[in-house]
Amino acid sequence: MALYYDLPVYQDVYRLILKLIEITKEFPRECKHTLGQNLKRDEIAVARSIYPANKAKDRTEYLERFQAGRRARRGCGQPHQCHTAL
Repeated sequence: MALYYDLPVYQDVYRLILKLIEITKEFPRECKHTLGQNLKRDEIAVARSIYPANKAKDRTEYLERFQAGRRARRGCGQPHQCHTAL
């Protein structure tokens, strides 16, 4: 079993987190602490879930939990302003 931080998926998620931090600095004030924080929180949750999923024999539990959590999350409630920042 590979170490989680050597996995390509972990490295990709880590680069995505760094990119999100950079991008959200340019968000409008109304969205910076809502949509921006939600994006960063979600991607950090992805990175944190890689370790136990990689260690587990049956990864489907982690994948299903992750997918359910992603479906439940929503934007900041101001899509007209936030989506233009993306």
